[in-house]
Amino acid sequence: MIDYDKNALNEMLLALLHVIKESDNVKKIPTRIPKKFFKELEAESLGTLSKNGEHFELTEYGEIEAEEFYEIFLNPESTDIQNEIAKGIFESMNELLLDKPEIVTEENTKKVFTLKIELKHLKPPVWRRIKIPGHLSLNDLKDIIFLMFGWTSSHLYAFTINNYEFPESTMDFLEIDDPLDPEDDLEDYQLSGTIGDVKKFTFTYDFGENWEHNIKIEKVEEIENFSTPEVLKVVRESPMEDVGGPFMVQHIKSVLSDKKHPEYKEISETYGEFMDSILPDKDELNKVLKSKYPGGNLRIVK
Repeated sequence: MIDYDKNALNEMLLALLHVIKESDNVKKIPTRIPKKFFKELEAESLGTLSKNGEHFELTEYGEIEAEEFYEIFLNPESTDIQNEIAKGIFESMNELLLDKPEIVTEENTKKVFTLKIELKHLKPPVWRRIKIPGHLSLNDLKDIIFLMFGWTSSHLYAFTINNYEFPESTMDFLEIDDPLDPEDDLEDYQLSGTIGDVKKFTFTYDFGENWEHNIKIEKVEEIENFSTPEVLKVVRESPMEDVGGPFMVQHIKSVLSDKKHPEYKEISETYGEFMDSILPDKDELNKVLKSKYPGGNLRIVK
């Protein structure tokens, strides 16, 4: 990892936060860069990152510091603040903080991964086991996770492998009305070349509700002509999305299990139908996968 001056980067970020806060007259500043930068400021008591990671609010101390560094770095008398300036600064910050992994393609790879994918913070645990060929991409794995857990793909998502997020978020920090589009394409990252020797990684779906999936690599084999993913085991129904995340689901289940609970009537009327999840059938899942990834030619990620 490249050495960098963390204090200088924090100061530049504060200067830009002052621009947004003043120009848009907002207290809660929308976030459009990786949360790791805001966590640096939060650790210094300069502000607070919202639980869903979508807003950052400066403390009184942070506002004073932000204005001071604005005067130092972005003198309003001589500087015309443009989105491209902000984009360039944050791209440089990201490169300094963490080197972007190289895209590696192992052509005609015979590697086959057995993965156990488990949702965090749920008791009893909800998990799936799958065997997947290494020539497929992170985008394919994302689609398969959505299929196995019943997610609708209506929220943002990211893999975290070796402390790096895939896909990388857009750096259009000042364009707060634009959608948060990924800069890189998950289709470009082959499983075999990207996972490498890691033993586990994570997949997060819906940064508001924060559905985190722990992905453990249980086995790596070399198998000829294995090109169709296969679901090996399905354990317990997935929760419905848009009900508040794993901790809310646990609370709802606890309340619904006790008709004498003071919240039972309200919770049952509001969320009762959301708890009626159906356990996906392993054979049906494999039929879908076979139709999407038929055997035969290996699809090489370019």
